[in-house]
Amino acid sequence: MSIGGEQPRSRSTLSLDGDSPNSFSLQCKIMARNRFEQVSEIQPDAITLVLRCDNAGASGSIVLPAAASGGRLSSDQVSAHMPAQDAFRGAIRLANDMKLAIVVCDPDGVWKPEWGDLYQAID
Repeated sequence: MSIGGEQPRSRSTLSLDGDSPNSFSLQCKIMARNRFEQVSEIQPDAITLVLRCDNAGASGSIVLPAAASGGRLSSDQVSAHMPAQDAFRGAIRLANDMKLAIVVCDPDGVWKPEWGDLYQAID
């Protein structure tokens, strides 16, 4: 798209009248979707987001194994159950703070596509 007769520089750039003192260039970068490994059990070397669905709705909990903590924890830590989206956000924050990977255990199919892509590793 061009405005003011100027040809666009790329598909991700919008330029407005480059001679105007109020001109600007907007560049957009397409971000890759986040990918999470789906597992069938808690993993000892990663944060595990455990998702469940029951009569009360979708919920989740976060498991941080002591083995993955680099000696900072003496026992595994398991969060209380919370709404699934809160558990997802909490797992992301914890993984960023601890510099650990996240895996997802989702036997009931709670995962929402807008959170990213789930994949199963091929053994």
